Amino acid sequence: MDSDDLLALIHDDLPRYLAEVGDEEFNSGRSTISTNLKEVVTQSEVRKVDSVTALDGSSRSITYSYGIISLASVAATSNRRPVVGIYPPLLGSNSLVLNVPFVALASSSPTSSQGMERFLRPFTDRTPSGKPMNSLMDPDVVEGLLRAYLESQALRAVTDNLVLVDGPLLPSYVRLPDEERNTINGLRIKYLDKTKVGVVKRLERSTVLRSALVQVRDEVSRVMGLDPAKFASDQSLLLHWARFCLQPPYSTTLLGPVERVEYGVMIYSYYVLRPYHPFVPRFALLRVESLVPSREAAETVASMPLSGDGVPAVLAMADRVAKTVSLHLDRHVVSALDDAGLQLSYSSALEVRDI
Repeated sequence: MDSDDLLALIHDDLPRYLAEVGDEEFNSGRSTISTNLKEVVTQSEVRKVDSVTALDGSSRSITYSYGIISLASVAATSNRRPVVGIYPPLLGSNSLVLNVPFVALASSSPTSSQGMERFLRPFTDRTPSGKPMNSLMDPDVVEGLLRAYLESQALRAVTDNLVLVDGPLLPSYVRLPDEERNTINGLRIKYLDKTKVGVVKRLERSTVLRSALVQVRDEVSRVMGLDPAKFASDQSLLLHWARFCLQPPYSTTLLGPVERVEYGVMIYSYYVLRPYHPFVPRFALLRVESLVPSREAAETVASMPLSGDGVPAVLAMADRVAKTVSLHLDRHVVSALDDAGLQLSYSSALEVRDI
């Protein structure tokens, strides 16, 4: 194998293989485009943004001498008032109407079948499907189970004309066991409705659009001037297309709808390409998911103010508030463990705080 063959292998075959693996790992449903490809790409209309609420969560884990403690929080913010509610109810803010665990304990000696019920309600040592947790579990799995369950329960506690949810409506949860993933997404389906809209801001692992375009590969090459099979993700495909196929002055562009079925539920996705400047080829990329094929939700998201990271400002605020709550909770738990003389495995005499 000479250098040319090796470079061809790296630039062509490797991305294609990784994209196929990504299709299987991150997308359980097959995505399709049912409309004419020439009608998929459209200019976004500017819409008046009425009342919109955003929901996001945060989580942290602590490893101590007897196991793992995971903490989670959720926050709802609005474009009408900064903080609609938080859970757990710390920092003096309004509380979301929830009564579910926000602390998970995976100990080295799992408790009896009664679990943590003999203590306060916010604690749990069981997975969403009811299995006991133990310290042999990956901390990321314990944390992921707790946060996913809390965020799913929070869907029923937040209502508005439009509710933005951070991430997909039905996440893949690839690190979680199949049984737990099915339990959590089954719960989410109960609380999803036409007002709930998923906003996916990280498209480097998304292949929903790519998979749909590959099925009409020849037409895509003719209409859009690219081969979708050569791209490893939706992000790389969209950035290439925007940079080399769109012309300044740039305007907000929508691609969709892309349809796929997840857990028996039809999900409609629109991709939003919003330029930071009309004459600079730099774009904010978002995937907007809903249960209805209408482009209204995507155009509303495209019309909202964006943060510096390219996400709706109201969703960025929810993320910031949720992280503040989980950090506050973390400090309380660490202080309680220190007072009880329980050693934290990551603590050391060389630790520097409050920098």
